[in-house]
Amino acid sequence: MIGGRYLSRKKTDSQNISISPYLKDWVKRFIRSQSAKNPNDDRYKSVSAFYNYVMESVLKILESGKTLNDFDNYVDKEIEDFYDKMTFKAVIPFYEQSIKMNKYNYQDQEMLIPLVLKFRDFVLSEHDEYDDEILKNSWERFIKFILANNLTKVISLEISGDKYIVE
Repeated sequence: MIGGRYLSRKKTDSQNISISPYLKDWVKRFIRSQSAKNPNDDRYKSVSAFYNYVMESVLKILESGKTLNDFDNYVDKEIEDFYDKMTFKAVIPFYEQSIKMNKYNYQDQEMLIPLVLKFRDFVLSEHDEYDDEILKNSWERFIKFILANNLTKVISLEISGDKYIVE
């Protein structure tokens, strides 16, 4: 990595890239919305400022040992915050030992109702109403978190009519 030095005396240079019109429009809309939310943030002042920040950040991440595939496993902050409010971190061998006796005992199923209602509130906080597509999108966000944190190896959602079956 160059480390802040410039290869030439010029402070800026141009680089042309080809992107789809859809992606170009998406980037412009994103920058416009973020600029409205954060008017003092220089990263959203222009398209080139945004591209410059994103490219530099991604290159730093890649040089630190991450790969492009790691971006697929990205856990978004909202989902992480949702789980942090009702979970805790523990040393697995000690915790597994203490719950071994109750692992397959489902007598207290009423405990699942508040969890399902919190999930519903989370989905509805972003949308006025939800349909199968909105639910699937939220489900995919949760799955990324669950799999990235090794909470389970397999999890699925099946929609059968108006029933949602989670395994």
